Amino acid sequence: PRNPFGRHTYAVSIDDKGILRGIEQTLTMENIGRIVADKSTPGEVRSILGPPNRITHQRSPQREVWEYRMFNPIQVPYNLYVQYSNDNLVREVLFLRDPSQDIPGARN
Repeated sequence: PRNPFGRHTYAVSIDDKGILRGIEQTLTMENIGRIVADKSTPGEVRSILGPPNRITHQRSPQREVWEYRMFNPIQVPYNLYVQYSNDNLVREVLFLRDPSQDIPGARN
């Protein structure tokens, strides 16, 4: 990962002889689509996307929230939020434009 300020995370594939076989950007729309609400677990999400940039907790409803900083397909900064309930299942996946990109005083 290129944390804490980067917007890329890479998975590296190495064979049993230690030879590099591939490098893949994991923060993609295709990979986000592999996360299933009410089914995916934190381990599965970490395997798909890599470690989050930040983990926070909200009180109501009680959720652990993993934040990933990334780009949308046209390279605009976005934030991905994956929310887990106490039973360690994904409950919501939110893909929102990064508010740091908003122009103060502009109407959006």
